[in-house]
Amino acid sequence: MKINRVHLENYRVHENLDIKFSKGINLLLGKNGKGKSSILEAIGTALFDSKARSILSEALTYGKKSGKIEIEFSGIDGEDYTITKKIPSGGSKLCRISDGVTLDGKTDKIRELCGINGDVKNIYDNIIVAKQNEFVNAFKDTPTNREAIFNAIFNTDIYKKIGEKDLLKVQQKYESNLSNEQTKFDTISSKIIDPDQLESLLVEKNTKKIDISNKLDQLLIKEQELEKLLTNIQELQNKISTLKSKYDYTSSTITNCQLNIEKIKVTIKQAQQAEIIVKENTKGYKNYELVSNEIEQLKLQRKTIEEKKNYYEKLEKEKTKNESHIFKLNANIDTIQNNITTANELLLEKNTNFGELNSKININKSLELEYNEKIKLLSQQIKKLEQYEAEISNKEKILDNTKKDYDNIEKNIKDIQKSINDLNSLNIDNTLQNLILFESQKIQLEKENHTLNTQKIENKDAYEILKTYQCPYLKESCENLKGKNIENFFSEKILKIDNTIANNNKKIEELNIAIQDKSKWNEKKSKLILLQENYKKLGLELVTTKKEVENNNLAYNLITTQLENFKLKNNITSKDELNKQYLSFKIQLDNLNILENSKELQSLEKSISKIHTDISMYKTQSENITKELKTIEAKNTEINIYLKDNKDIITQFININNNIEIKEHELKSLEQSKNLYLENLSKSNEKEKFVAELDKTNLVLEKEILELSILKKDIEINEASLKQYDTSKISQDKKQVTFDIGVLREEFGKIISEIETTQKQLNETKKDLDLLQKLTDNIKKINTKLELTKYFRENVKNMGKEVSKNMLKEIEIIATENFRKITGRGEKIIWSNEDKDKYLVYLVGNNTKLKFEQLSGGEQVAVAISIRSAMSNIFTDSKFSIFDEPTNNLDSEKRQSLADSIGEILKNLEQSIIVTHDDTFKEMAEKVIYL
Repeated sequence: MKINRVHLENYRVHENLDIKFSKGINLLLGKNGKGKSSILEAIGTALFDSKARSILSEALTYGKKSGKIEIEFSGIDGEDYTITKKIPSGGSKLCRISDGVTLDGKTDKIRELCGINGDVKNIYDNIIVAKQNEFVNAFKDTPTNREAIFNAIFNTDIYKKIGEKDLLKVQQKYESNLSNEQTKFDTISSKIIDPDQLESLLVEKNTKKIDISNKLDQLLIKEQELEKLLTNIQELQNKISTLKSKYDYTSSTITNCQLNIEKIKVTIKQAQQAEIIVKENTKGYKNYELVSNEIEQLKLQRKTIEEKKNYYEKLEKEKTKNESHIFKLNANIDTIQNNITTANELLLEKNTNFGELNSKININKSLELEYNEKIKLLSQQIKKLEQYEAEISNKEKILDNTKKDYDNIEKNIKDIQKSINDLNSLNIDNTLQNLILFESQKIQLEKENHTLNTQKIENKDAYEILKTYQCPYLKESCENLKGKNIENFFSEKILKIDNTIANNNKKIEELNIAIQDKSKWNEKKSKLILLQENYKKLGLELVTTKKEVENNNLAYNLITTQLENFKLKNNITSKDELNKQYLSFKIQLDNLNILENSKELQSLEKSISKIHTDISMYKTQSENITKELKTIEAKNTEINIYLKDNKDIITQFININNNIEIKEHELKSLEQSKNLYLENLSKSNEKEKFVAELDKTNLVLEKEILELSILKKDIEINEASLKQYDTSKISQDKKQVTFDIGVLREEFGKIISEIETTQKQLNETKKDLDLLQKLTDNIKKINTKLELTKYFRENVKNMGKEVSKNMLKEIEIIATENFRKITGRGEKIIWSNEDKDKYLVYLVGNNTKLKFEQLSGGEQVAVAISIRSAMSNIFTDSKFSIFDEPTNNLDSEKRQSLADSIGEILKNLEQSIIVTHDDTFKEMAEKVIYL
């Protein structure tokens, strides 16, 4: 791929920047603070979703509300594209230039167009771009951090995640299932009863059930027989009781008939006397009826007249009430008219106040806008001043801290130099070489003593063998010992050996005394090496810190100048003066009282609306009262006409009341004849009925006397039959049989319950046995799955490392080739990812194997570039790279070495962009862009 053009609007220090790039090496050259890194940041943010230094809203140029990043580039498909990113919203749009089509799925499309194999952001951040001060950092980082960085690039975390999370969940699930199934198995096993024992118990209880059932059947038959006898006895007893009751009832009926006959005779006599009284009072009764009818007619007439009289009196009352109401209504109309007049006067006053207040509010609102604009401007200026002051304070603190760091480093260097000089004065290397020589002599003497001891033993053995002068092999006299004293011969040899060993031991003791301080000298040597390494590191750190002091001093002066320019541009004398102006406008704004006036205006508006409503209500009330007044006056006119036409109704009512009183007096005089007539009429009419009733009662008496005689005979016969049974014994036998049946039934119910319980236990046991078999099978299956999961999980966890190792082997080959091209040297790059050295880089020669951090600065740069280039070949087809300030903090020799290294690598790329503040790469660049 190739970037053709970058256009920035209001992005950091660039208000309107347009840069075109070419093929090959493009050099962005400019001093610090010119926004070189901001251009690279924009490329990373827009194209590769790389994280910016801050949130997008803070990337806007000061005082601007929106910005834009626009990048034109050529994809590996040969087409040209434009990607546009809005600031601060962050919205992106990818378009093909040839047809203007907008492409969806930006990240996937960028991955395709830039030829990136893997995560776009990670590959860009760690392979395509080498950021300022981070060129070799990834390879020098701690093992843990290296593992995190390169696992993300190689995308091997997925295997660890599967092993440690996904498969762990599966394993835990199987372990949980296994535990649950085992618990179920144990629970069921603990409660199972032997099924054979239960079946035997079931047979025994069924036999007992049959025996009880047979006994119960025999007792039930006997109970039925006794029950039948008792039923017969009860029937006889009931029959006798019934007959006696009938006998008593018949006797009572006879007595009642005799009494009724006497009563009927008396009643017949009374009826004959009543018949005489009725004949004597018939005329008086008829006259009473005639006068009573006349009175009824008069009362009907009186009721009609009374109704008219009541209506007449009602109308008189209504007329009086209406006249009172008319007076009240007229008074109400006068009150309402007064209210309308008062409301109209108040409405005029409120309308006048409303107009004046509304005019005042409009004038104050104009002033409010003016004051708010001034307050807003002053607030922004105060805020900007505070930002400048805070930044100046921050820069000053940073500068002071950096100066302190520089002084501390300088002091530490002097202290270390003094310690190095002190140690060098001790001549440590010569002393250690002498001690090594002493150790070698000691070892030689110890070896010699070992040999001498062996010779001493051999001589002793030889003496024992040859002390008889006979050769043990030839079985004859030893010619070499003829004429010699064997004991003296071997004693002299052994003594000589002992003397030599003693001399050697003495020398060894002297050497031990000499070399006993070797560990102390080694410690001094280690301390000297450590001090020398620290001296070198602090020297580099001193140069870096000095550069930081210069940069921080420059930054402090720059921000101070910016503050002064801002004050001059905005005609600001001091922040206190701005605060005074701000407070003055705030007070004037508060004194406008727009909110209070607006509330008062709303209150007036509500009052005016309420007055209008009240006037409308008063008018409606007046109209309704007037209508009601006319209705009542019309009603009174009708009442007056009616009262005039019926004014004699009271006289008529008095006259008819007098007539009724006269007739009622006449009726009272006839009342005795009427009462005697009515009291005796019913008795005289019932005389014949009582004569017939007397004859009927005599017949019933004769019949009942005959019935009583028959009942007496039946009672005597049944009592004789009852005496044949021994009722007490039969009842006692029945109670005993019933008790025995109850006992057997209780035993039968108990045995049935026991049989059901046993049968249920047997059924449940069989089910439990089936369930145990299923659980056993299931436990075996879960165990198999669990073991497979553990095995698979262990292999998957290690798979990421194996994948990374294969990738590293491929990267090693290409990186070694790159290193040899860059340096012309024959060493090999080894990139290891074992547990002891996670992603550790080695440079291996014929007799050397150096870790990355042991390499010189130039070697580290060459190795890092070689590996990055190799990774770029594997993970991306873009043939594109970016270097941000690669020479930062390097001396001239290392800068040139880096330039030579990068130049060799960049020959194979379609495009590269180098951002720098020096001209080290100027000669190799196809295009130089000055900022």
